Amino acid sequence: MSPAPPLLERRLLFFTGKGGVGKSTVAAAVAHLAASRAKRVLLIAVDAKGSLTDLFERPPVGFTPREVQPGILAMSMDTEASLREYLKLNLKVPVLGRIGPLARALDFVANAAPGVKEILTIGKICWEVREILDGRSDIDLVVVDAAATGHIVAQLGAAGTIRELVDVGPVRVQTDWMSEMLADPAITAVNVVTTPEEMPVAETIELVARVRSELDVPLGSVIVNRVLPELFTRPTRTSSTRCESRPRCQCSRSAPGRGRRRARRRPAGGVAAAEQGRVSAGSPRYRRSPGPLRAVSVRSGSRAAGHQHGRRGARAGDGLLSRDATPPETASASFEKLLAAKEIVVFCGSGGVGKTSVAAAAAVMATVRLGGKVLVLTIDPARRLATALGLEGLGNVEHRVPSEVLEDAGLEPRGELWAAMLDTKQSWDALVMRHAPDEEAAYRILENRLYHNLTGRFVQSHDYIAMERLYEIHASGKYDLIVIDTPPTRNAIDFLEAPKRMADFFGGRLLRWLTLPYRVGGRRGTRVLNVASRPFYQLADRILGSKFLEDIAEFFLSFQTMYDGFIERARAVEHLLHDRRTTFAVVTTLEAAPLREAEEFCAELRARDFHLGALVLNRILPGYFLATDGEDAAAAMSVDSDGIALALTALDSPALDDPARTSRVLRNVGESFRNFAVVAKREAELSGELERVPEVIARVPSFEQDIGDVQGLVQIGRCLFEGPDPGRR
Repeated sequence: MSPAPPLLERRLLFFTGKGGVGKSTVAAAVAHLAASRAKRVLLIAVDAKGSLTDLFERPPVGFTPREVQPGILAMSMDTEASLREYLKLNLKVPVLGRIGPLARALDFVANAAPGVKEILTIGKICWEVREILDGRSDIDLVVVDAAATGHIVAQLGAAGTIRELVDVGPVRVQTDWMSEMLADPAITAVNVVTTPEEMPVAETIELVARVRSELDVPLGSVIVNRVLPELFTRPTRTSSTRCESRPRCQCSRSAPGRGRRRARRRPAGGVAAAEQGRVSAGSPRYRRSPGPLRAVSVRSGSRAAGHQHGRRGARAGDGLLSRDATPPETASASFEKLLAAKEIVVFCGSGGVGKTSVAAAAAVMATVRLGGKVLVLTIDPARRLATALGLEGLGNVEHRVPSEVLEDAGLEPRGELWAAMLDTKQSWDALVMRHAPDEEAAYRILENRLYHNLTGRFVQSHDYIAMERLYEIHASGKYDLIVIDTPPTRNAIDFLEAPKRMADFFGGRLLRWLTLPYRVGGRRGTRVLNVASRPFYQLADRILGSKFLEDIAEFFLSFQTMYDGFIERARAVEHLLHDRRTTFAVVTTLEAAPLREAEEFCAELRARDFHLGALVLNRILPGYFLATDGEDAAAAMSVDSDGIALALTALDSPALDDPARTSRVLRNVGESFRNFAVVAKREAELSGELERVPEVIARVPSFEQDIGDVQGLVQIGRCLFEGPDPGRR
């Protein structure tokens, strides 16, 4: 086998990673590097949240590519627009407005048929690459800011899954060449971005194993982002250890999510690393080490770097911020009171803000302070919760966290802590067995090949069954409090809409149209079509093929006896989310992009009339960065580092006998503290400007160590229930 070409010599590069590790920044940096080498780049954002173009200081883009920098065009995926483009280019179907049977057919194909959303996303990306290979495009490289680790496998595997379901027809032909393109190492590479922290690394290892075992898509690189630069030689590090002048909590490492700010102002800050080198994102020059890329380290910039850009981004929203706002009450007992008054708490937030850790910490502290039986349920496919709770693994069945685990962390629990993670396939199977009229009908559904793919592989089936599982657990009455860790905010909107979407689908005319010919007279009934439904069948048949249509109809006909139960249950689930016993807590950091997403999600919750109970400001800098005496000491270390270093030689310590070396350490430590103080002041300003938020605002500081065990969760939980203690941090 010939060796894979260098990264930038390929045509299609996917970038994925755990939320918050900087995959969007790395994708933009690679696009910038390619453009600097005279390549024309198409940069595609799969999650159309608008933050990718912020890196180029340009407004959000839509489905039509737009130049954001010389040599770089950017676009955001839109599945409906992608479907319409597919129909126009491949089937010569004119683009019509959202009216009549044809529009309903479009809605069916985009939303109801399993896997079509995923295949439309990948199909559009592959179509752009094929245009390059066939010489019909002036683009040289397609760079994709892809889905996060929890969803990328389903997305990249959509073409192969559709091939298993569809035997003939245009969709089958399309997926054949897409699968070949995605499997070609000369064309495609999946690159995983991580940070040198325990949980991102664990997720990266898990994802790499899944890609190798479940997909035919070649792996490119593992990019380690925000690696601290080696500022000092070994003797200098010894000197800094003896001085012990750096703030222990923050200056020793960049907090997660903060290093991105330099890259947002200058996407080139990490670009060299994307091909084959080590990069210092905070320095004006970028050093590259020789040799081909396999694992890459991208150095972290200062947390304070780019804070003015963060200010612009934070003020862009109008949902949470106002200079004249009166800060809400933040009494330490408020969060505890909120949990005591509710039976379900849904934690939401954008990727990488620490939502999983905050949800688990809230459950731990509720067990200790409030007693009763507390369940923490994760519906995010990433398996981080088991690690944090010290369990071997989580599944669909609730497992009790041993009391010894909490006691070893110095806690005296008044109640019981339980944990579970949604298993989509098991939950669907249980739902079918519960609602089917008899065992024969149940197994007819369970053995349907469409059912297996729908319930086991596609993200869309995850949303409804998650809500169904929540309803089932709550209705059992086994738990006094259920804490839910949801997917990132964009996916959480799908999660919230799932019950209504399911009820509308099973109770709507679309499903009746789909199954009408087969209910009327089996396959011969396809001839008995009225004028209104004929366009639907003609279009669906041209896209999917008649055999697949029959499979879909057979699948839903098997569900026919369960329709009433599904609709009733879906409406009951939707009612539960609006019940006074349910509340939502939004987790965010005070960076521009997560804060903007938090604003948007809070607005969505209000628009849908959900109870917004709390806002958690995570990873804020501790209060000692705002202290005047600390700022004075840091200024003295920066300005008079030579004099202080000379005075320290009187201590007769070998580590301090070189005044020049010690002066360099003191100067770096002092400047680092002052940079963090700038960010801390900005965070304090933003925190004080919050308005139209819930009466409960909890603040959690950034900790020196990764949060990966119960003791770390206790640290977060105490901040939620007692408020941060700057003096202890």
